[in-house]
Amino acid sequence: MAGKALWQNLKDLVDFDKKILKLKNDIDSTKKSLNDDSVQISKLKVLLESKSQFCLQMQKNVDSFELDSKTFEDDEKAKQFKLDSVKNQKEYKSIEAEVEHARKERVKFENQITEAWYNLENAKKDYDAEKIKIIEKEELLAKDMEVKTASIQDLNSKLNMLNEERNTISSRIPADWLLKYDRMKNSVEDPIAPVINGSCSACYYAVLQQDYLRLKRSGVLPCRSCYRFLYYDEEEEKALQQAKF
Repeated sequence: MAGKALWQNLKDLVDFDKKILKLKNDIDSTKKSLNDDSVQISKLKVLLESKSQFCLQMQKNVDSFELDSKTFEDDEKAKQFKLDSVKNQKEYKSIEAEVEHARKERVKFENQITEAWYNLENAKKDYDAEKIKIIEKEELLAKDMEVKTASIQDLNSKLNMLNEERNTISSRIPADWLLKYDRMKNSVEDPIAPVINGSCSACYYAVLQQDYLRLKRSGVLPCRSCYRFLYYDEEEEKALQQAKF
């Protein structure tokens, strides 16, 4: 294969590889965004669970204080009952002190119960309000994930089609040129460049006269400076020159 057919197929291959690269980047970017959504949902669930656990802890505090208060209340009643039947003054004073201690402890825990109930109610209100917000956020994120998942499937479908078309184009290029191209595309963004005004349009290296003549015959030659594949298209050169004026 020589002449225009070779460099045209190589140019087509470059175009397809650019499209394929863009699709792959779009897929990777969408996958990352999809993963970010998933992480965000997990964080929201952890946040809601932490608030739920806080409510449980506040409830345990209430239950614990109420139990302690009931214990001292029962102790106070028992000692008060015992106090009513005591006739010895010394024993009466001792039990009376115990009754007072039990009463003070009961009052202390009743105050703690009041504060614990206040904290519990606030925790429940915070949980309920946050739950509504989190559910709304999760629904929005879930819908966003559905859209992104569908987008990834569509992009993969397009990628498969492009790869098939690329294989068709690759089959038109001789194996040795295809190998050279695959090496070159990993080194530079644009592995093939036109010769404009007698120079490589990528690095502006002046093409030797003998290379210029060979280029017109063979279709493609490596640039002696940047090693890109050079081709010459008279119509393209004229179009570029006219565009400058």
